[in-house]
Amino acid sequence: MSAAEKAHVSRLYFLRGLTQREIGDRLGVSRFKVARLLEEARAEGIVRIEIADDVPQLDELAAELERAFRLELAIVTQRSGDVPRAAAALLPQLLRPDDVVGVAWGETLRELVELLPTVGGGQHVVQICGAIPELASGTGPSEVALELARRLGGGASLLPAPAETEAIAELRENPAVRPTVTLFDQVTVALVGIGAAGGGGYVLTHTFDDRGTLLDRKPALALSLERPRLARVIAAAGGPAKREAVRGALRSGLLDVLVTDETCARFALAPA
Repeated sequence: MSAAEKAHVSRLYFLRGLTQREIGDRLGVSRFKVARLLEEARAEGIVRIEIADDVPQLDELAAELERAFRLELAIVTQRSGDVPRAAAALLPQLLRPDDVVGVAWGETLRELVELLPTVGGGQHVVQICGAIPELASGTGPSEVALELARRLGGGASLLPAPAETEAIAELRENPAVRPTVTLFDQVTVALVGIGAAGGGGYVLTHTFDDRGTLLDRKPALALSLERPRLARVIAAAGGPAKREAVRGALRSGLLDVLVTDETCARFALAPA
């Protein structure tokens, strides 16, 4: 392609925010061809990337989190409001075509899935927690699961039942619930938020104190994050109110991938 065409591809990718797949679909070429054109554009000087010296070194902060808490991957944003967008950009890169994706609830996850491009990976989505009372509209686990499935272009299995009830055993055998609960064993990736509670917090229905010590788990209609088949737990959370909760979640060892902000990252790494 000509220099002008490479510049056009670069504008679509770097300025317009289109994915390589979306650019390929628009131009009638493969995403691998798009990746090659972007590499050539940088090599030929059509695209020049500059990093301002006064911008905080967030990549180094992320690397410190990975080392300190044995994470597979950490992404740190400067502002808490950028956490959902960063997580939405990351998620398609982490998912394999054969993954079964479990999803929880929360404002951050709602924003994340709404920012997710329609990637069409076709992964099946499983609601991994029953209904939670008093959640804001659009943030419940079934709503988040349905929207994520739409963005991924796959099906969704929902849990039409409360997360907490005295009759968990009976509920798991309910014909409307059992098919989804059975899929818990097939979930390979869990997408979760981190909630604050007292000096500690919770991830899904796992609660922990400020030291990250897991507390007794109450019976609940929810996936256990300690299942051996679960290859990756991806969490997204940020903001000053979540500092202790994010630190506790990191110390608990439940997480494999974390997207958070600078405030939470520095708090987690500070000496206790």
